[in-house]
Amino acid sequence: MKDNCFFTKKSIKKKIKFVLILCLVVGMFIGCSGSDGKFYTLQEAYVNGWLSVEELQSIAYYYQGNDDKTFVPIALNPKKLSAETENSIKKTHLKQVKQDYPFADIGGIYIEKYFGTYGDCVAVCVKDNYRKIDVLVMPETEIGGVVFYDLTMPGLMIWRKK
Repeated sequence: MKDNCFFTKKSIKKKIKFVLILCLVVGMFIGCSGSDGKFYTLQEAYVNGWLSVEELQSIAYYYQGNDDKTFVPIALNPKKLSAETENSIKKTHLKQVKQDYPFADIGGIYIEKYFGTYGDCVAVCVKDNYRKIDVLVMPETEIGGVVFYDLTMPGLMIWRKK
């Protein structure tokens, strides 16, 4: 007589193997999924119309301060990046790093400074523990009539969700 029990030893082993393989495949897909954003320079974001002059002024204020006591920057909103946005930004940076350092992981990526969210643009400085690069310091850079002092490349970047 055939055993019609749903939970035979053989069927349990097959089901466990199936679940383990499924978890492995899903885990690989999630872990290896590409980033869902891209980095741009301040200039690119301004030229493309993603940032206004007022937004550039606020980014400059949070980046370097301002001697004009009457200037009121756009408030940081959100004050702190959500874990989801922070993770997406880190994944975008990691994708760039992995081109030269395939062993790199997201644990070595960190957001050094957050300068605000403006529409779908997030102004950040992202660093990593993998690359040793020469930073280009531009003593004075004007974008949209707003002057940025000691702007570093790479450094202050605009991240946008795709």
